[in-house]
Amino acid sequence: MSDLLEVSSLTICFEKKKVVDNISFSLSKGEVLGIVGESGSGKSVSALSLLGLVRGASYGKESSIKYKNQELIGLSEDKLRKIRGGDISFIFQEPMSSLNPLHKVGKQIVESLILHREMTEIQAKKEAIRLLALTGIKQAKQKFNAFPFQLSGGQRQRVMIAMAIANHPNILIADEPTTALDVTIQAQIIDLIIKLKEKLGMSVIFISHDLNLVRKIADKICVMKSGKIIEVGTPEQLFNAPKSAYTKALIQAALLSRSQAEKHHQSSKILVGEKIFVTYPVKKDIWGRVIAKNIVLNHVNIALNKGECLGIIGESGSGKTTLGMCLAGLIPFKGKVFLDGCLINHMKNKDFRKKVQIVFQDPFTSLNPRMSVLQIVGEGLDVHYPEYSKAEKHAIILKTLEDVGLDASIINKYPHEFSGGQRQRIAIARSLAVNPDVLILDEPTSALDVTTQAQILELLQSIQNKRALSYIFISHDMKVIRAIADRVAVLAHGDIVECGLTSNIFAQPKDLYTQKLVAASF
Repeated sequence: MSDLLEVSSLTICFEKKKVVDNISFSLSKGEVLGIVGESGSGKSVSALSLLGLVRGASYGKESSIKYKNQELIGLSEDKLRKIRGGDISFIFQEPMSSLNPLHKVGKQIVESLILHREMTEIQAKKEAIRLLALTGIKQAKQKFNAFPFQLSGGQRQRVMIAMAIANHPNILIADEPTTALDVTIQAQIIDLIIKLKEKLGMSVIFISHDLNLVRKIADKICVMKSGKIIEVGTPEQLFNAPKSAYTKALIQAALLSRSQAEKHHQSSKILVGEKIFVTYPVKKDIWGRVIAKNIVLNHVNIALNKGECLGIIGESGSGKTTLGMCLAGLIPFKGKVFLDGCLINHMKNKDFRKKVQIVFQDPFTSLNPRMSVLQIVGEGLDVHYPEYSKAEKHAIILKTLEDVGLDASIINKYPHEFSGGQRQRIAIARSLAVNPDVLILDEPTSALDVTTQAQILELLQSIQNKRALSYIFISHDMKVIRAIADRVAVLAHGDIVECGLTSNIFAQPKDLYTQKLVAASF
């Protein structure tokens, strides 16, 4: 096989900081190259540099990126634009920041098809709907007319995948393409990429922190750490006989296991939801009246005990995030939510906000890009603890950052200067700073590499024990839920189909849907 892409001596610097240090790799026609490593190891920056998408970066003198023997470094923007999306396509890690929030998702796919494949608008619309269905989106015709904010995180990622494969590229760069997807859809997407690769003779660069996922798809794997490639080999070579101590640590960290026995938590309930009912309008008449609705949550009952971690698991679009938003009092719903026996509608909003905090799934969109880390983490303190002095607030901020594994030197930096995993830790710190009673965590580890996942789970358990916190932990990752949750509620199509102790749910799932999730995960 001839090399389709050849990267040699690639060095990337931001000002004086070297983030990619003299790496070399090649990609042959029809090959799948996996790139794995911790958050901040340089994986995404290396991939973005292939298409000149890294702003403010400088390349080392010997750096070279050749596609079909054509040097891409220094190529004009017009020539690069023709290669982007047509010859080389990119699936970005954070779809909400990649999709245009002002345009319907179907229009964004159609635009690419008309530009690169010269289709008519009717042809492009038909093809776009087919691509949406191909990536596992149900009711593809309806979702074609949806805006990005109307879709779940997993659905937005599938839209990105549909856009990336629309023009049958020679190289598909997939940067954490299954991060926001549930386990069953993960398997479907991996199978889809493999089938497309074989059908189109496409080459793939698959970037992930999930070693087991890369193992399923890659022909060759590069392991990155601190901007360097420290080991290269086939999946069999790396998993059966890893040479690097770092690779061995990654493999070990991928085997998430419960770090403590199920706690004997208090039986008293701290947060209770009764008959929570949520619908979204899907069709309106010419007068703007809603004539068709989609039921997102169907009279859901749920209870969280004091000191407990309740895991909520389900596929993308099952209503997990919506349920978390209802319990946090952030969206309108029918039903009742009680905190410590008090109806939240009757509590002062400020008091409730201090007691119930939420960590959102996508830190890129939940963190204010114009605020420094100091301002972000301290914002809640300014609102809820105005009586604290500046020095007291500063001390709390530094201690909270330390708790989530971040150095005090970052306090004057901004969100765009961090990796996805680092941004999520900042988001967790922001919620913890006000010392809440209940923390609702919506996919808090989905953007993190396996070693950091294990660290964050251990950290959350340590903080829970220390502060007597109660958690609602929302995730599509069964391994993560098994590692941290005391009880598990399984959500499917807006209904809780099964709820019980974690050990019982995983050892003897009763519902067919739960059985399918467990089988897909293990």
